[in-house]
Amino acid sequence: MNLRILVESLKFNKIKSSSAVKVFFVLLIAIRAFMTLAPIGDRDFQFINSFLESAINQNLNFSLPTKGNIIIMAIYFSGYFLSIFIGLLYSQIFILENENYRSDTINLNEKSIFMIPIKKAKMPEEPTKESISEFVKMTFKPSSFRRNIERDKNNNIPYVKTALLDSLKKLPQLILFLLLFMILLMFSTPFFTLPFIIITSMLIFAPLNMLYAQNKFARSLELSYRQTNGAKLTMFFTYIMQNFIFNLISDSLMLVLENYYYSYLVIETFIFAIKILATARLYALFYQILALRQPYRT
Repeated sequence: MNLRILVESLKFNKIKSSSAVKVFFVLLIAIRAFMTLAPIGDRDFQFINSFLESAINQNLNFSLPTKGNIIIMAIYFSGYFLSIFIGLLYSQIFILENENYRSDTINLNEKSIFMIPIKKAKMPEEPTKESISEFVKMTFKPSSFRRNIERDKNNNIPYVKTALLDSLKKLPQLILFLLLFMILLMFSTPFFTLPFIIITSMLIFAPLNMLYAQNKFARSLELSYRQTNGAKLTMFFTYIMQNFIFNLISDSLMLVLENYYYSYLVIETFIFAIKILATARLYALFYQILALRQPYRT
């Protein structure tokens, strides 16, 4: 796990398109508030207990979800989808903005964040900063892919507009990708979600391969498998640690505000928004370092 990447991921406001980040932040708060606080639907999911009891007793005597349950499930599904969509927008904007700093060789310094995949980590016998930098420069070749984005009337690069148009253009493929992963998650549940975790770690870069690199669906999956080679465990544990930090904060607040549940829900909307944007930044950092093979300069 790279702690510098983890710390950098928390600086989600460190981006040129700061206005877009503020809009994303407000939208995520609103989405989460609607998911958890909207006085509609039926949040009592007794049908789950009924189904589990019938499975244990091996009978078919279980209750079905109410219309209110279905409404709540639809709200949560839509809310999480919109949150993921916003997160991907942030990630693509991050990649587009940092494209100007890319070079044809990898030059490391004290402010650079870079990862060497485990399978390619044949480091010098007596590593120093200079020898490691030279090793990386000689071993890894940055991706030659570049996005040719037309400037607007004011000669500015429309990062947000480009990311939004790309996302809308690739929306059917993104929906297909998420649906496939939902199905995979359902079938992985009896196996402690291990198949889901393994396959996700392989194909995690597919969305940005579709959005930023403009690849087709199958090609994006293939590239992601190659791009994550040797780095899957590092990414997995970094995501786990980041998630642990946010869960720790959320659980601590729940204990402190045990008698003020709705106050906790309001505060939790802010935590949720920060978590989505921080995860999106971490995702973009990994993509830049591993897929594009470009160090990130803090």
